[in-house]
Amino acid sequence: MAKERSALARSSGRRQRYEGMLDHHKAPQIDRLFVISLRHKYAYCPVSKVANSSIKTFLFEAELMASGYSPQQVDFSRLRMHELLNTPLIRPFQLPRKMLQRVMFGEDFRRIVAVRHPVDRMLSCFLDRVKKEKSNPSNVVKAAMGREDIDSITFAEFVDVVAGQEIRDMDPHWRPVYYEAMMDKVTYRDVLRFEELATALPSLVEELYPRLAGRIDFARNLSPSITGAGERVREFVTPELRTKIEKIYAKDFETFGYQ
Repeated sequence: MAKERSALARSSGRRQRYEGMLDHHKAPQIDRLFVISLRHKYAYCPVSKVANSSIKTFLFEAELMASGYSPQQVDFSRLRMHELLNTPLIRPFQLPRKMLQRVMFGEDFRRIVAVRHPVDRMLSCFLDRVKKEKSNPSNVVKAAMGREDIDSITFAEFVDVVAGQEIRDMDPHWRPVYYEAMMDKVTYRDVLRFEELATALPSLVEELYPRLAGRIDFARNLSPSITGAGERVREFVTPELRTKIEKIYAKDFETFGYQ
């Protein structure tokens, strides 16, 4: 009973802290949804399959270097940049409710998100996460289809699984960016396009951390799995599948102007 009361108390506390933010997410997902610099007054919303590993690593390095540390003092390789507690930036669960509301909705904080063509992102998710045995996305798809062999599941079947889900039940790896980033509630100053990150990301980081200009190597691709999804669309996406994807990601196509 004591453990149950403790779990209920944590759940209630999360709901209060994240009031107004739970339409499209389960409360534990909000814990890791943003990384926040109180010193430099910005919040970045990490979106899976949109250069998330690289962007987070560059921001972590910048925060450390701006504080007098060398990036070599903290190793963000081997996916450690995704560990909940392995970051020099703040996570939402660490902030009191009023402060979090200020970060998410106040005018004095800059909010940043990166977006990607929905077809490329969904295919990248399939190739990298769904086809990766024992990953959570793989387990979700296998359970939805009642299958144990992930190798036998096709991209078309994956699209059908996602099409049958409610937004709130979607895995963050394929939830539409519009809803993952809560763009119906949160106003973003910077919406970076995956296709333009080579120039847009260095400019942004050096604007956030002007003393570090030229000191970070942005040419590194820190993705743990490079799928080349953008070049493989014709291999996997039929006109029928394209229509289904457009329906799932209608808000992303509309909001970010993808064709």
